[in-house]
Amino acid sequence: MITAFIQHRPLSSLCLIPFILTNVVVGGLSFLFHGNYTSDYAITGNICCLISVLSIFPVIIKYRSALECEITKSQQVHSTLAYRSSNKDKFMSVISHDLRGLLHIILGTSEIVSLRVEEMEREKLIRLLGNIHTAADNMNTLLNDLLDWDRAQSGQLPFEPQCVSMGEIITNALDSILPIAAKKQVVLTTKGNHQTEIFADSNMITSIIRHLASNATKFTQPHGSVTIDWEIINESVHFSIIDTGIGMTEELLEHLFSLQTNTQRVGTAGEQGFGLGLLLCYNFAAHHGTILKATSSIGIGSSFTMALPIRPEQIPTDWNISHKTVPPEGLV
Repeated sequence: MITAFIQHRPLSSLCLIPFILTNVVVGGLSFLFHGNYTSDYAITGNICCLISVLSIFPVIIKYRSALECEITKSQQVHSTLAYRSSNKDKFMSVISHDLRGLLHIILGTSEIVSLRVEEMEREKLIRLLGNIHTAADNMNTLLNDLLDWDRAQSGQLPFEPQCVSMGEIITNALDSILPIAAKKQVVLTTKGNHQTEIFADSNMITSIIRHLASNATKFTQPHGSVTIDWEIINESVHFSIIDTGIGMTEELLEHLFSLQTNTQRVGTAGEQGFGLGLLLCYNFAAHHGTILKATSSIGIGSSFTMALPIRPEQIPTDWNISHKTVPPEGLV
């Protein structure tokens, strides 16, 4: 259309400005001047044309930048929603399988007890009731983790960091683990100054240590050991839990914090494992600006480490639950 217009009307100047958005031409702006190029009128017209072009450039650039920013945000939101939807489907599949398995144990065992309680030996009855209690306790743990996970995904889980001593956190975290370790004859040892203070959400860090200590005990043979250690290094508290358990394969270690692979295993005494607790641990650690890392060797044991903040400014202010909840594959 512009070419046809030019053929019928002589021009002394022509300026075309394309509008490019994300490498695609979406429009343009043209400036045309007709007349004798050498005349004063033509020169004045060209100057006015140039001034018009220069004056509109900031508006064009501002509009383009704002539009590109909005498009980028939309793409990020779409990517995040697709990612979370995929994780949700996988997550619900794993959780449904676990809950169904535990429910079958409770229903099946309770049915046996109800039908044969009068003729059943006391020792067998106690054992079956113990199985029901264990399954119910595992279901309760799984449901609590599920609730925390859902609240973390939706951003509704309170995050209230404050100064707290490691001694207080360790005591609260191990309160329910020590009896289990003693019954299994696993030596659980703590090292580090109990007066050491960190700046963290007490509930989240307590949950991390409880889950990690429970897993370490679960996958350690009788007479093995679990050592919990912490010390101040480079203005942060370096925390570690090291066990002498059965260890993990490289494949399992690579996908340890992922929903895309089933990482469930049975403990050395037949304890049930679900894998959801480790995802929560990773999530809670990320809230504090740190990464939970794992190393392991088959037959030697495993180690989980993280660096905890000791000052408020070490806590990230731009926390985004949508992007940091689940780590990328192979991050460990």
